[in-house]
Amino acid sequence: MPTRHGAISGIPGGTQVHCTTSLDPLQAEAIAAMPVSVRLIANIGVGIDNIDLAAARERGIAVSNTPVATEDTADLAFALILAACRRVGEGERFLRGGNWTAAGVAPPLGMRVHGKGLGLVGFGAIAQAVARRARGFDRKSGTGTGPAGRAPRRRQGPFSTPTWTSWSPGRMLFRSTRR
Repeated sequence: MPTRHGAISGIPGGTQVHCTTSLDPLQAEAIAAMPVSVRLIANIGVGIDNIDLAAARERGIAVSNTPVATEDTADLAFALILAACRRVGEGERFLRGGNWTAAGVAPPLGMRVHGKGLGLVGFGAIAQAVARRARGFDRKSGTGTGPAGRAPRRRQGPFSTPTWTSWSPGRMLFRSTRR
């Protein structure tokens, strides 16, 4: 696996595909240390600027990435919204712990998702895809954007403006970002 410094440790011989993420640089030294069996470096992310392409080309290793992940990211984001609202993780632990049979112990039900407010900071492709999914839950989506649907240039934070601090309890805030 790559480390934050790009060194490879423990890739077994016979490995044909090495997966990495955009957060892990893959430098020439790390690529040179890969087993000769590696034929593909697959970057789980949109770009490939974290990979030394010349070193990969020199070794005859193909490099791929995930060019468009907007819809998949929005799917996962909305799944997390549902899980957070409905306390899915807590409910799963409640059931596995056998608490559902205990008298007087209520399960963690969470809050309903239908009809609740959803704040989207910025309104790029991912946030727009999340908003489309939210329509199916009759969610009222608001954005923390400036003119022309773009996030304000100044970095004051989403909670420092009256728009966000005046929201009532039960509303959710979602921020999608590239990093």
